[in-house]
Amino acid sequence: MSHSIIFETIFVKLSDGRLLHLDRSGCNNDNAGRSRDDFTGKIYTTESLHERIKRFQHDDEPTSDYQLKIGGKWRSYYQYGEHLQRMSKRALPYMDFVNQRRFEAYRYDGAQVYKPVEKIFTAKEFSDVFYKYLYSGEAFEYRRLLTRLTSENEIIRALDDNEPVSFFVGKNHRRRVL
Repeated sequence: MSHSIIFETIFVKLSDGRLLHLDRSGCNNDNAGRSRDDFTGKIYTTESLHERIKRFQHDDEPTSDYQLKIGGKWRSYYQYGEHLQRMSKRALPYMDFVNQRRFEAYRYDGAQVYKPVEKIFTAKEFSDVFYKYLYSGEAFEYRRLLTRLTSENEIIRALDDNEPVSFFVGKNHRRRVL
């Protein structure tokens, strides 16, 4: 039986008053969430986050069976709602967060396919043909086309437009003392 694993949850306060929820998660039978660049992001208002938390807690009881792992410990969906609430209270303002952690955001624009054809695909086009090429039996070579998002406004705009964005969140910056 498969179960979800929440490896890391981070909330960041955006300058427009909303919260950026960065989530590094996967499943016990896949490899998602196992590297520092596997974060996904979603923007919430305080009200929409509260509604999400209430849905987790409404559909579950505090004493129910464990359904997922958070940081290696078995938890219920009710406890996941509590976890989200607790983590949202620890949110740092965006500028404080990027000054304390190594943080990178990339928008996925598409892919450049080299074999079996030479063509540049948009993200939507590539998702439509990926498995066709993968299972065609021919050599399949491609590289993802990514654009680094360097400002808070670029990240907000991309997430608001439902564009595919991936995040890298490193550990705390280490300041070199000379």
